[in-house]
Amino acid sequence: MKKSFFLFAFLGIIALTGFAQEQEKPDLPPRHLIKTNPFAILSGPIPLTAEFRLGYEHVIAPHRSYLFCASYLNQSPIDWLTKIRSPQTIESGFRGQLMYRWYLSKKSYAPDGFFVGPHISYSYLQVSEQLADKPIKQLEFLNYMSANLLSGYQVLIGHVFSIELFSGLGVNRRISRFRNSTRANIDVDRYGFQFTFGSNLGIAF
Repeated sequence: MKKSFFLFAFLGIIALTGFAQEQEKPDLPPRHLIKTNPFAILSGPIPLTAEFRLGYEHVIAPHRSYLFCASYLNQSPIDWLTKIRSPQTIESGFRGQLMYRWYLSKKSYAPDGFFVGPHISYSYLQVSEQLADKPIKQLEFLNYMSANLLSGYQVLIGHVFSIELFSGLGVNRRISRFRNSTRANIDVDRYGFQFTFGSNLGIAF
């Protein structure tokens, strides 16, 4: 009888301890976010381009996450309205981004709060021209690469919606190939510094 009593008492203590530990666990925010920036359609990473962006942030630890973004590049509405380029110009390309984030706040957990981390980006754009009754003529190929250190702040609204702002400094490399009037290929390779400022809206789950 005593053995049965102590056995039930022991099991009861274990159950209560487990329940207490479960109650003490923090209310962690969602680990997955799908995000985009509708304003990037007006101006993408390459001048006069529109960026249609889709991003995914995945939390891998209480204060760390990865961010992946894939984008389709096309002609910007600003280019359409201002007609800076010929109406026969065709633009098509893509962009890929990767960022590793550390969330520094001790009062909240990823993906909520202030963050900092390295960021890399690669963009490719092909510019062509389509004239009536003539084959498509390739005008220019653009490759933009950058490596940055970004910091920002992300807010979760009701653990459902997210808003983030970020900025930072980095270096870039811009490679372009185009044809001159004699149809000879000319390559231009430039290095430089850049300032980045951006935002994203997302849905968390």
